[in-house]
Amino acid sequence: MKIRPHTPPISAIITMCILLIAAARLSGFEPTTKMAVKDGFWEINGKPTYEGTDTEGLLMGVRMVNCTFDDRNAKTSPKGFDADKNTEAFLKKLPRYASCGINTIILNLQGGDPGYAGSINSAFNPDGSLREADLKRVSRVIEACDKIGAVVILGYFSPAQDQVLRDEAAVKAAVSNASAWLKKKAYTNVLVQVAEEHTSKKYKHAMIASPEGCASLIKAARATNPGMLVSASGAPNGRVANEIGDEASILLPRFNSTPLDRFNLMVVKLAKRSKAIVSVDDSKTGELAVAAMNLCVQSLCSWTYSNLKANQHYPFAYQGEEDDPGVYAELKKIVGN
Repeated sequence: MKIRPHTPPISAIITMCILLIAAARLSGFEPTTKMAVKDGFWEINGKPTYEGTDTEGLLMGVRMVNCTFDDRNAKTSPKGFDADKNTEAFLKKLPRYASCGINTIILNLQGGDPGYAGSINSAFNPDGSLREADLKRVSRVIEACDKIGAVVILGYFSPAQDQVLRDEAAVKAAVSNASAWLKKKAYTNVLVQVAEEHTSKKYKHAMIASPEGCASLIKAARATNPGMLVSASGAPNGRVANEIGDEASILLPRFNSTPLDRFNLMVVKLAKRSKAIVSVDDSKTGELAVAAMNLCVQSLCSWTYSNLKANQHYPFAYQGEEDDPGVYAELKKIVGN
């Protein structure tokens, strides 16, 4: 007598498939925060940011480019520094920054000036391929921001770090690889700043430092990841090159050295392009920072606080509102926290 093989019922097969799908999802990352720009203003998960306040539709950020820092130069790397512990220290305080009203974090795959010369801090190899260890730290921050409903502005290149890349072909490969990585990750809370302060004389590669070259990199990033918002920032005086302004999805001025009495003028000039404006770097502190923040909000321009001494220069510290009590107290006030 032949014994027929046992065939499980259809219901059991369906149940098994559902369990396998659920297990696959658990092993990956499911985004919960989706940002969008509507008529020049920002929305998170379909609702205007800071709804009902003076900051409605804006992004209020803090620059934390060195929370994923790792100096690979043995001659300059701080003794005993642990890159993963540095990232963990920031993540522990991230909820405190959010409770102060921060809804945007600035990161960079090449970090920022750590306050000393000679560091090698880059998520890119010389050929433009990506370094897995660096990406893991960046991913941790992006996903933690997603969890609390925050946006990430991710830079690719930083002054004095692009020399890691061998040549122009490596620069192009770096842009394509980073953009493809973001596409694969399917993050919905990330927008890209291809180059930070692309006008800086500290850049080695003309393709990054020239308006035309940088604009071509914005275009290349978008070609790799069509749904991505992409831009670049220029000089600390608030200016954005025409080539960048034409190609960019949004405008990212830097106001580090912009006098307060020129804020409104610079924003008005940028607003003629009818694109969302986000000041991604303003290193004023104390009363000057408070004034700058309020001027940006009054001009309908998103603003980012950059505390070089506390957050960017080694030893990096992340203390929430204690970084600058006056600034964070004012931020709480204007966002209604």
